[in-house]
Amino acid sequence: MSVFSSSSISRKAGGGCSSTVKVASSLKTEKKTRQRISTLDELVESERKYVKDLTVICDGFQKEIETKKLLPAEAIGNVFGNCSQLRQVHMTLLKRLERAENALKAARVSGKKIEASALQAEKAMSTAFIEMAPFLKASASYCAGYRRALATLAKHPLKIHAHGLDLVSYLVKPLQRLTKYPLFFS
Repeated sequence: MSVFSSSSISRKAGGGCSSTVKVASSLKTEKKTRQRISTLDELVESERKYVKDLTVICDGFQKEIETKKLLPAEAIGNVFGNCSQLRQVHMTLLKRLERAENALKAARVSGKKIEASALQAEKAMSTAFIEMAPFLKASASYCAGYRRALATLAKHPLKIHAHGLDLVSYLVKPLQRLTKYPLFFS
């Protein structure tokens, strides 16, 4: 014979389940918030790195090639295409993403409700991409000229490096970057 009646067991189980569900829901929300913040941080940090890479291409490789006249002018245009325009677009995008990131950091410091701040930061970053979408078409133009850049470098091989990577390794970075954006939004 059981010490508890079946009605007292169900009441205890029901009460316990309710608080367990609240705790589980809270943990799930907290986990989602941490994941959201981590993704936002990674997006901004990787965009920073990408802008630095574009700067190496434009201010490093391109300037050196132009200054030392390592390639004819037409070949320089073929190799670098609209890289300067692409850098400007991504510098603007980065500034907008950093504003959203800074608002999130301020919320962390001030003790504001972090879930709401993370959602606001995510919305601000999404808005930045939406507003920049017409300008991100510069990436399509760059990608369209990528094969021409490789063909030009095959005709005029160069042995120049930056940070341990050759020019071709840097020229592919805009193509690689485009494939990463969907991962942040999924």
